[in-house]
Amino acid sequence: MALSQTQDVDETWRMVREDGKWKWCGQAISRNFTSGDLARMVLQPNEVPLPFTNYGDTVDTALGLWPKEYCDQFQPYSPQAGHRKSYEQERIGIDSIAVLFKSSADARQGFQVLSKIVKETSYKNAKSINADGLGDESFGLSGALQSENWVTYEYVWRVNNVLLALLI
Repeated sequence: MALSQTQDVDETWRMVREDGKWKWCGQAISRNFTSGDLARMVLQPNEVPLPFTNYGDTVDTALGLWPKEYCDQFQPYSPQAGHRKSYEQERIGIDSIAVLFKSSADARQGFQVLSKIVKETSYKNAKSINADGLGDESFGLSGALQSENWVTYEYVWRVNNVLLALLI
């Protein structure tokens, strides 16, 4: 099986390398998303075996999962819109989040901010978990949340100008 890698030249052009050799350069297929796309990007009630409990369609509700003093670090990158759906039953919960940025470059900076927030503030005894292939950039962590004793899994990834997160 050939190992394939891509590298964006700019917002619209992408180079592809297979087995260490550059094969072609062409227009990237991905496009910038709009706020109308966000509601479809988070988990829907028919995709989760838990009762739907909460909904938010602003940047503040999407980022409200993390401490506000840290989320203020997103402001220089101008998040445009957000969407969040939550599902809970007893001690099981799922949060699915999408945040829209004006450009891929802003979303890339937002990804760096969120990476730092999650890795520095959220978990006791955090361990990296595989998140390869989720998007243009991604990471996963598992561990006990600072305020709780049960294990949580968190995946964060970026696709073009959108940040996505899934917490289980």
